[in-house]
Amino acid sequence: MVEPESVQFVTVTQAQVPLPVEPLWDLESAAVLLLVRVPYLKKLLRKHQQSIGPRIYQGSFGRRRRLLRASDIQYLRSVLVGSHWRAPREGTSAPEETPS
Repeated sequence: MVEPESVQFVTVTQAQVPLPVEPLWDLESAAVLLLVRVPYLKKLLRKHQQSIGPRIYQGSFGRRRRLLRASDIQYLRSVLVGSHWRAPREGTSAPEETPS
């Protein structure tokens, strides 16, 4: 008669997740953060899909919701704001230095 092999069961009580985990935002919340409407945000996502990471969805296939990473929102914000808003240029309303 052959003896059965011993089987060892292991239970996992805690899972370790490396931190920090990048936050995820749904399209409605991301549109509020970017100060745009959801249809325009979808247009931006299509236009800049090469510069944004892979798509993340939550929920089942019929009712899934698109999620954006915080880094995607930062990239879209830099696209919307543009470099000409970041630093004052000559001839703008920036305060001028007065000779003393």
